[in-house]
This record gives sequence, structure tokens and C-alpha cells, in this order.
Amino acid sequence: MAQIRLATHGDLVQLLDLISPYQSPAFNWNENAFRNEFNFSQTWVLAEADEVQAFVCLRDSIEAWEISILATKSIYLQQGLMEALLKDLIERFNRERHIWLEVHEDNLPAQKLYEKLGFRCDGRRGGYYSDGSAAKLYSLSKKS
Repeated sequence: MAQIRLATHGDLVQLLDLISPYQSPAFNWNENAFRNEFNFSQTWVLAEADEVQAFVCLRDSIEAWEISILATKSIYLQQGLMEALLKDLIERFNRERHIWLEVHEDNLPAQKLYEKLGFRCDGRRGGYYSDGSAAKLYSLSKKS
């Protein structure tokens, strides 16, 4: 049975392997950048036994929680794992503050998931990604 927990340094190799296939101008997290983010943020994983299947890095940016990077292991795509992980994190953190994230404007499946979970698109950053594409900015208002 899968469980959601904070990542440990022992998970780092799996996390780096998990994001490796996604590297592109729209998703550019090299090893050093990811290690820095891992050390700076809370990284939550959905894992079964010792296998990390999905993860979310959640950064405390004082006025909101910011999701800086998230990914699902490619063999587990479209199985609802990221939805389950995000729902759990929303329950844990959305009472304290808003939650923010940004997504490549062409990543329609991710946008659909965020909107399903209650996020709304608040704007965009033109030319944000190295391929020249914009980032769409999403937020989830703090629960009362």
C-alpha cells in the first residue's frame, strides 16, 4: 500500500532518476538545481515499499506555500497518484496559507488536474521557459 511521507536523503537518487526522462526546455531541473531545491523545500513523496512513485517539492515562501517542482514516475502516469498526493498536501497545508504553482502553458493535463483540485489561473509569465513559452500561474486560496 502506498504511503505519503516526507522524503529523506536516501530518496534523492530515486528522485533524480524520476525527473531525468522529463528534462527539456519546459522542464529543466539539472542535478545541482534539484539538490538545492530538495535542501531548501519540503519534499513529499508517494511511495510504495521503497519505491518513490511521485513527489512534490513544497517551498515556504512566507505568504504562501509554493509548489516548485512535482513529477510522477512515467510508468505510473494517469493512475491518479499525483492527484492523491496533491489532495493530501492541500489538506495538510492549505489551512495555513494559499498554495501557488506555475505550469508550462502547453501542459494541459497538469492544468486540468490543478483546476479539478480547485486551483485557479491568476496570470501568466510570458517567455518564462527556455523554449520561449509562458508559465501559467495558479493559486489555491487558503481554506477558512
